[in-house]
Amino acid sequence: MAFNRKQLNRFSSRSIATDVDLNPRWKLYTSPIILTDGLARIRAIAVRIGYKDSDEAESAFIMR
Repeated sequence: MAFNRKQLNRFSSRSIATDVDLNPRWKLYTSPIILTDGLARIRAIAVRIGYKDSDEAESAFIMR
């Protein structure tokens, strides 16, 4: 998963969610994500206070 350069700059942050809810609980991405065995779904957005959030990016992984 990658963010478009237009979406990120040195002032923006990345937020991730691992739930499948329509209104996920976004968490600030500050360190590597540890995935356990099974199916993992990662959703991500770029955020900055005072600006519109980026479009959501999503990927699914099967961990073994």
